[in-house]
Amino acid sequence: MNNSTQSAPRRLLICRNDQVTIAGLGFVALVLLITCTVCWSTLLGVGVDIDRATPLEVNFQVDLDRADWPELTLLPGIGPALAQRIVVSRRNDGRFVDIDALLRVKGIGPVRLARMRPYLVDWKRRANQSTGINEE
Repeated sequence: MNNSTQSAPRRLLICRNDQVTIAGLGFVALVLLITCTVCWSTLLGVGVDIDRATPLEVNFQVDLDRADWPELTLLPGIGPALAQRIVVSRRNDGRFVDIDALLRVKGIGPVRLARMRPYLVDWKRRANQSTGINEE
């Protein structure tokens, strides 16, 4: 036979017995990891069932003259397109004098404004509180 056609036996970096041992240990570690995760989440009550979790109520207010469009999308009924129209209106037409000035933005009517009102900073009240005037 020709020496060039014969191939030398391949030498493994890790012998076959060690490969089997490593695979077995990896499998045991994976089973233990899954078991611990299941036990901690069900028995200890650490897991959260998203479908049954009570929604968190977050109270926040947005200043229309300072907020960028991602912040405005957090308001109820405001998507990315409408939030960008608010920012463009502020840039082109100037700051909003009061909350009702938001009606100048296409897509905002009285109903949508009423839903947004609790989440908007009231400039008049804020200005009056800083000067000591009470409008109630």
